[in-house]
Amino acid sequence: DYFADRCEGVTVKVLADSADGDDSWTAANVRPGSLGYLSGPSGDLTAAEAKLLKRCLGDSDGNLDNNVEVTDWDYGVVVENDGVSSHNMIGAFPHAIKVVPVESTPGYNIH
Repeated sequence: DYFADRCEGVTVKVLADSADGDDSWTAANVRPGSLGYLSGPSGDLTAAEAKLLKRCLGDSDGNLDNNVEVTDWDYGVVVENDGVSSHNMIGAFPHAIKVVPVESTPGYNIH
């Protein structure tokens, strides 16, 4: 099990990356390989929740030189720039997590 460490004190909602703005995790919005984003259970992560999550995520690529902040984590993304704006794209070493449901509502699970 590559994701055996439990991140104590962190509860998140997994949001779907959907083009139509509906971020619920349903068969209509996601497919195998879809990206998800994390929020707090009732909105954006607080600063304290984000700090705990970053500490748990840690390093994704084994390169300690690109780790940031006091939590010593890295973004796990590649930044692409089209000349107008920058976009985060999934990199070779994304942060992968395993979640355990603690509550369920239609289209969302709180983990």
